[in-house]
Amino acid sequence: FPRMSYDDAMNNYGSDKPDTRFEMLLQDLTDLVKDVDFKVFSQAPVVKAIVVKGNADKYSRKSIDKLTEFAKQFGAKGLAWVKFTDGSLNGPVAKFLTTIEDELTASLQLEDNDLVLFVADTLEVANNTLGALRTRIAKELDMVDNSKFNFLWVVDWPMFEWSEEEGRYMSAHHPFTLPTEESAHELEGDLAQVRAVAYDIVLNGYELGGGSLRITQRELQERMFKALGFTAE
Repeated sequence: FPRMSYDDAMNNYGSDKPDTRFEMLLQDLTDLVKDVDFKVFSQAPVVKAIVVKGNADKYSRKSIDKLTEFAKQFGAKGLAWVKFTDGSLNGPVAKFLTTIEDELTASLQLEDNDLVLFVADTLEVANNTLGALRTRIAKELDMVDNSKFNFLWVVDWPMFEWSEEEGRYMSAHHPFTLPTEESAHELEGDLAQVRAVAYDIVLNGYELGGGSLRITQRELQERMFKALGFTAE
């Protein structure tokens, strides 16, 4: 079965259990739009998009409004969009993109009748929102080949996650999972970079199971507890 890192799954598919039976990958446009005269884009931490190929005519303003309401369930403040028709961008935000229209068209490989949906927010919100939209739209447009069984290992999961409530890093799973050899030095550095020897098996967008290796060395376990703020006592 193919393997995909957690980071690649989230950044490209917006899901830690990606359905790889269809394309429509998430694309990062943050650098491209940072100088446009549109504060929603230029001041956002991240701007990402998906392209709905050849189906712009199937999405009226009213149906895009429904997608916007759906997007808000995942923390997005809204949904920006343009359609590529007759060789140019059209839609509510097209006027703000005239200075980068050629670069944007090339970067997204736009063709006639493509719909582009943008989310400008934190990386987490952009990934989660566009990941959910990607799945919803694929079902609406019958883009999924139900005869396929796309098994996938998702590997290299984050060891820690930041808790806003606690104001510190917590174990993403539990504090006994083995960190990868390449990232263990970050236990005394940037905890966001520590990756776990953990893996999920995914099929067609569903998690079937998962596992991990455990820490078996006292010294490494003590470093893990220290990183989480436990005293030796």
